[in-house]
Amino acid sequence: MSNVTPDALAWEFLRRNPAYQREFADMQQINSTPDAMSPNALRSQWGLRFSSKS
Repeated sequence: MSNVTPDALAWEFLRRNPAYQREFADMQQINSTPDAMSPNALRSQWGLRFSSKS
């Protein structure tokens, strides 16, 4: 675990979190489910940030 970066650890936590999995699945259905969470809401709720790698 000493070689794990903070972003890798955070991703591993989210990847295994049942609440995040449900909300992500809901977001994937956004076109067919009007009540699904928007991508911006998902990012905000879970504190997601994406770096722009050029």
